Amino acid sequence: MDQQTQNKLLQCPLFEGINLPSLTSLLERLPNRLKSFKKERLVAFRGDPLDDMMFLLKGQLSAEFVSIKGKVLKVETLTAPTVIAGPLVFASENYLPVQLTALEDSEILSLSQKDALNLLSSDSHILQRFLRDSGDKVTFLSEKIRLYQFNNIQQKIALYFLDQMSRQRSSTIKLPLKIETLAELFSVSRPSLSRSLGELVDQGILERQGKSFLIPSEENLKDLLEE
Repeated sequence: MDQQTQNKLLQCPLFEGINLPSLTSLLERLPNRLKSFKKERLVAFRGDPLDDMMFLLKGQLSAEFVSIKGKVLKVETLTAPTVIAGPLVFASENYLPVQLTALEDSEILSLSQKDALNLLSSDSHILQRFLRDSGDKVTFLSEKIRLYQFNNIQQKIALYFLDQMSRQRSSTIKLPLKIETLAELFSVSRPSLSRSLGELVDQGILERQGKSFLIPSEENLKDLLEE
């Protein structure tokens, strides 16, 4: 593996805090494959076997469900550097649950399941970050499924803010996710989410306070869920 590839891999959250010599030592005995994908190219089909742990080193991928009738549900956008479907590599039925398409020119590094396991077990900090990120992914997708019951963006916002009121124990909510990630969670575009937040502010249901939002009345949010 050349140093340029190692430098890209080093930026992956999985290797946070690892220096280049240490990473080189970890990887020098692990066979790997590096593949490039042009923009708009199909990277993998839903149902493809996940025999390798894949690292997106460059570019962006769209993870999507495609129905028999061709309807597309975008699950998330994967932005380099990141691990692709990491936990599923070790599942008893390790198949890719989504279709992956390159949104821009991309590069993916692959390690076999055996070598990936050796990598994770070689350093407790790497293993801990892998488990943390895996848990975060499960939480994100579970929340996405729960919000999918609503077609109305304002209802999704209402449910999300009510949950955050409970978790943060405050009527002033600091969004824990970037607006782009929140839009992915709601299965809407960023402009649509920004517009809906603005409409709720105009209606007095939310109040902007810098990067946070004040909820003047919890009941107003609950009323949105009953519409």
